[in-house]
Amino acid sequence: MLTSDERAMFIHLLEKRMEIYPDAMDINRVAKITGYSRTTILRRVQNGDIFAVMMNDEYVISKEGVIEFFASDKAFRIYDRSEEHTSELQS
Repeated sequence: MLTSDERAMFIHLLEKRMEIYPDAMDINRVAKITGYSRTTILRRVQNGDIFAVMMNDEYVISKEGVIEFFASDKAFRIYDRSEEHTSELQS
């Protein structure tokens, strides 16, 4: 797993790469950005892995929530990663 300094650097990298995206996104947008299916993102939200709020019968996910999840130890333990996730980890 990452040290606290490595995690801080990784979070900074993710923040820079996600600057172009809105602060709040729906599941479809997060799925497209991360390369995971809509079902996978929905499951992560429902399991509490990715924080989201329900608005007008639709989950809204903060950019910060996405970054926090992908910088978490749990995300680093994902065995079957999307190409986008793998790319972020290798950079």
